[in-house]
Amino acid sequence: MKREPSYRAFLYEDETDVHLAFYSAIGRVCVVWANLEFQFDICCNSLYEVLGGDQLVKGPPHAFEKKLDFWKLCFKHLPALDAHQKQALLLATELGVASRDRNRLVHTHWGSLKSADRPPEDMSGHTLRPKRGVYFMRNTKISYHRILAFTEHIANLNTAVLPFVILISQERNRSVSEKSQRPGA
Repeated sequence: MKREPSYRAFLYEDETDVHLAFYSAIGRVCVVWANLEFQFDICCNSLYEVLGGDQLVKGPPHAFEKKLDFWKLCFKHLPALDAHQKQALLLATELGVASRDRNRLVHTHWGSLKSADRPPEDMSGHTLRPKRGVYFMRNTKISYHRILAFTEHIANLNTAVLPFVILISQERNRSVSEKSQRPGA
């Protein structure tokens, strides 16, 4: 009886250092992105729960694109944030571009990793995308070094979010303090 190939064998047999380096680089993108998105979520939570964002939307946003839209609404319409609107909207644009790049990287089938011991500068993969009711295959190429540079870019965006974490935390604390000092509070 012939043994059926297993997915486990596909993942681990004949794996080289090239494969592991590439997997590690993609994994690092995921970890650094999770940190960025967590910081952004903290901001969105405070914007929604304390600073009046709940008056701008029906419920807290869940998908990252919706969080970006919510962020923009808050910085356009909440008076306490007026002075920071320009920087916040620029950051939202940069986060949107990075999010699309991250999604492309994470959701691509990197099957070409198993085809040869090529250097990591020459990896390609495929995604299926719907367009006008039909799926089409899109080829994607990315280098190992480009993934490392993208990780650095995400880390820099995380650094760019930090002043907003501080600003929003300060506004949150001020708002909570004002509410607690009101008569009957």
